[in-house]
Amino acid sequence: MCRTSFEELYIPDVNLELQEEIKTNSPEEFKEMHEHLKNEGLWRGNLKSFKFFFGNHHRSLSVEEAGEDAHNTHEWAAFVDCSSKSEIKKFISKVEFKLHPTFHQPKVTVTKQPFMIKRWGWG
Repeated sequence: MCRTSFEELYIPDVNLELQEEIKTNSPEEFKEMHEHLKNEGLWRGNLKSFKFFFGNHHRSLSVEEAGEDAHNTHEWAAFVDCSSKSEIKKFISKVEFKLHPTFHQPKVTVTKQPFMIKRWGWG
């Protein structure tokens, strides 16, 4: 899933020189962001935390939406996401969805954001 393989206990470092430069040149903005990250539980000194999410959404289609193809009465989506939309591309270059073999295209690769597929089906 990642572009680069990481060691098992890899902990990424924050660029401390850049952090100090931002703190010096924009002290108010730095303080504001520092407080925000602390409040969100994302400040770890020289570490930055990211949360990754994966899951699915579902909804039943109305008779009008399903139309003549009434055996496909459900719409669903599967996704992979990250707490930082701007940082996700550093960690994920593609997501490969493997669907049931009865789907027309059972293997779908998504190479850009949003990393999501949507389909209609019978269940």
